[in-house]
Amino acid sequence: ILADSIQFQVQSDNSALHYNLSLAMVSANGYQILNPSFAGSLANNMLTADFKATDAKGKTKYLFAGNLKKENSNYRLSFIQDSMILNYQTWTMAPDNYLVFGSKTLYAHDVLLSNGNQSFKINSTGSQSENSPVEVALTDFDLSDLAHLIDSKRVPFGGVINGTVQLKNLQTAPGFTADLSIADFTFMADT
Repeated sequence: ILADSIQFQVQSDNSALHYNLSLAMVSANGYQILNPSFAGSLANNMLTADFKATDAKGKTKYLFAGNLKKENSNYRLSFIQDSMILNYQTWTMAPDNYLVFGSKTLYAHDVLLSNGNQSFKINSTGSQSENSPVEVALTDFDLSDLAHLIDSKRVPFGGVINGTVQLKNLQTAPGFTADLSIADFTFMADT
């Protein structure tokens, strides 16, 4: 792994601790991410964070933003609505999305990422308790949007995926059932 021009800044004021970690580039095995940064603040047991990566011209290519809060023995992660960009495209998050996780719990509520007819949804199918089953549903999801994250010059894989994955007993004896289809799949430019 090669990291170029690492900068780390920490500042505080009366309301929060603010941080920013930025690099000119991160690369590994021929893949690279340009201008990645991880920034946010910490206050009142809540961490706000955003991950951002731009292209060589400084245009935002990827942005993920969210809040992480301690709740009893668990953590609650929610993504900030209208703060998601994948491969230059703005995606929408469901407003009341969150993941609760801890040593005995993994629960997803309406974690829905969508752009036009594409969507990626994670939702628990039971109550917020230990071992609640989790369903991942993909609709017309273009894999190349994720592939561009690891390589901006070429697309190592692509295709459009549809279907569901059921995850069960994640805290005890993990298992899954999947019903997925991938149309027009490519890997390293081969079909």
